[in-house]
Amino acid sequence: KLIEVAPSPSLNDKLRQRIAGAALQLAKALNYRSLGTFEFLVDGDEFFFMEANPRLQVEHTVTEGVTGVDLVAAQLRIAAGASLADIGLSEPPRPRGFAVQARVNLETLDADGLPRPSAGTIRGFALPFGPGVRVDTCGYSGYRVNPRYDSLIAKVIGHGDDFATAARRCATALAEFEIGGLATNLDLAHAIVTDSDFTSGPLDTSYIATHLNRLLAHRRPALASADAQAELIQKEVQPIVPAGALGVFAPMSGVLVSLAVAPGDTVQAGATVAVLEAMKMEHLIRAPQAMRIDAVPAQAGAMVDQGYLLACGTPIQGADEATGAAMVNQQAEDWSAEVAEIERRHQLAHAMGGPGKVARQRGDGKLTARERIEAMADAGSFREIGALAGFASYDGSGQATQVLPANFVAGTARLNGRKIALGVDDFTGRGGSGDAAIHAKQIYLEHYARQMRLPMVRLLDGQSGGGSVKMARDAGYTYIPVNPGWDAVVDNLSLVPVAAAALGPTVGLGAARFVMSHLGVLVEGLGQVFTAGPPVVLGGTGEKLTKEELGGADVHRNNGTAERIVP
Repeated sequence: KLIEVAPSPSLNDKLRQRIAGAALQLAKALNYRSLGTFEFLVDGDEFFFMEANPRLQVEHTVTEGVTGVDLVAAQLRIAAGASLADIGLSEPPRPRGFAVQARVNLETLDADGLPRPSAGTIRGFALPFGPGVRVDTCGYSGYRVNPRYDSLIAKVIGHGDDFATAARRCATALAEFEIGGLATNLDLAHAIVTDSDFTSGPLDTSYIATHLNRLLAHRRPALASADAQAELIQKEVQPIVPAGALGVFAPMSGVLVSLAVAPGDTVQAGATVAVLEAMKMEHLIRAPQAMRIDAVPAQAGAMVDQGYLLACGTPIQGADEATGAAMVNQQAEDWSAEVAEIERRHQLAHAMGGPGKVARQRGDGKLTARERIEAMADAGSFREIGALAGFASYDGSGQATQVLPANFVAGTARLNGRKIALGVDDFTGRGGSGDAAIHAKQIYLEHYARQMRLPMVRLLDGQSGGGSVKMARDAGYTYIPVNPGWDAVVDNLSLVPVAAAALGPTVGLGAARFVMSHLGVLVEGLGQVFTAGPPVVLGGTGEKLTKEELGGADVHRNNGTAERIVP
């Protein structure tokens, strides 16, 4: 068994080992027994898992370029019984230079700027070649593209001793690549590999969105004559809509799964006319307004190009008033509404327990959980985990009207440049009580700190994940809540640095988590550490004690509970 991280000059040995360890855990969890691919996004000394596949990925040509190993042949030989030694891989291959791969897709942009597959017949196909250039493709002149699948038609790979040379060779190859009859992303790919921001780096995942307008305006150098270009982009003859008729067209290239109309049918606005399959998804094609179907040029099962006439007919005036003519101008389906709703719920979650509870927190001289994060962590470094976990209230239409977040804010942050796991109690939500399954976030973060070997920092305020101790009057016994995840709290003491701060009344399991740390800081006059609060003590012993008398700075100054007491 071998876990090998693809060579990259940006990975030091320690980071490479950490990524290999994460890949090994994934391989075991997924029960991989053959060659598979795990993708990670690397940012400095951090890495984030993206996806796993039990097969070679499209990017394997980059690995082959910098290692000289034919991964496809290696996989086949291993599957046939060969060992790593038999195929010359007893030791990981040494990297040699850089490789840049550009994926060439047959696609066009719709009215919303989203890529759509461009299916049809390729009218011309001229491949680039030269030193350090590799092209993998299945295309040729006359090839009929199947729109059921990914619109990828070729991979263009440039290899060189340094990144600039690899990018330049890739750009030259893209400029020489000609595909006729169908729209492609060749101009966009060429724009990227020749862009100074790309070649100089560093890059992040916002690069395309930030520079999209400039990249889309770019055109490759013209290598063919105008007559040749015109011949290459010759289109197939399409059915024509008769004068005065209304047409229903394919909004994208695809396979026509079914037709829901026939000549003579009458349909209302928004009625389904056809079902089109593209990129493994089915799309409903609807009538733009009420109409009588006169002709259906398309046939079920056929591959159609974007703009192909599926059906046409005579408009029925005034028939849409009762059926919703608003669908005439309906926009293409996208995820913008869902994205906006997620952002709205994030805003509701950031309101914490609500204005009244937040005002009370500040009135007690305490910062809110999120204000504490801002004050403690390096600016802009906090990355939240599970921000939307909690409770939502809905109206009759199913719209969320209120989001009450879990009263524990979890995530990672940087403290003086070092990454930590940071868990912060939100006292504005039920006083920090961990009722229901709210403690699951807390448990997750403890396990995460252990698995990623990150220092664990707990900012405690309230019951800190513990449920209230309740008297079961009818049964006649005291209920002590379970404490799942305590194994991680204990284990962390021997694996990672653990620090805690009592920034308010730290009660029950919160107090237990405070003492289970290497460094406990108690804020004098603001924080207290005790097992049960004044009402419980009064009911149990008859003593009327304040929070300070139960667990304030004077109580813990010399008993070792807190390592530091600060004003």
